[in-house]
Amino acid sequence: MQEIGGSGDNSWKILWKLKVPPKIKVFWWQVLNEFIPAKDILNRRHIEPVGFCEWCGSQRETIKHIFMDCTTARGFWRETKALTGVKLPSLHPLTWASDIFQDEVCSERDRCVIIIGMYALWTQRNRKDHGEQQLPLQKAVQWAVDMAHDFWQTTKQAMQRTIGFSKPTWRTPPTSCMKCNVDGVFDPRTGQGATGAVLRNHSGSFVSGRARWYPYGLDSLALEALACKDGVLLAAERGVQRLQVETDS
Repeated sequence: MQEIGGSGDNSWKILWKLKVPPKIKVFWWQVLNEFIPAKDILNRRHIEPVGFCEWCGSQRETIKHIFMDCTTARGFWRETKALTGVKLPSLHPLTWASDIFQDEVCSERDRCVIIIGMYALWTQRNRKDHGEQQLPLQKAVQWAVDMAHDFWQTTKQAMQRTIGFSKPTWRTPPTSCMKCNVDGVFDPRTGQGATGAVLRNHSGSFVSGRARWYPYGLDSLALEALACKDGVLLAAERGVQRLQVETDS
């Protein structure tokens, strides 16, 4: 595997700009440098006595085997393709980890789904190795897809708000109106979320605000809807008669 950061490899530059959580960037840096403790690597370094895969019985548990060739991995990618249409591309057996960063191999969105999916597969392995309860395969796929989608949408919206706008985009409501800006956030890993609402008058002055934690949430869209409801309830408690509700969703 080619060492990341070499003179002929720009993978690390693409990696740090990728629209994925920082912990997954660090994880993939470890993959590119073969720092992931796959059994085949540990066996070659005389740490593990054997290098076979306990999950499917393959003679060599390489990093590529864990993420692409193992029976569990193949099932994971079948579910991912059925859910999102993202297909794991054909990759060179030696340079596969850096090939993922080539635009001719896959799109940026697919790249995010694939890398987060591989992180989910590694998390599943760690759960089993440490005696923890594993997520069912379909739930592990859904977790990876939800995380990729949320980070992709969040980054894309931030870019759209930044490009071409030099002035604040908040607009005052009519004189007889109040405006309530609301937002919801959802963490697919825990199934939890939160909402926030800020009430301002026609001059932009702060009137009231509220944040609420939801220990159980359905998805990102459900939290956005709950944020709208919480904003309306806040306005009603303040005796507002005419209201504009604004959300970025």
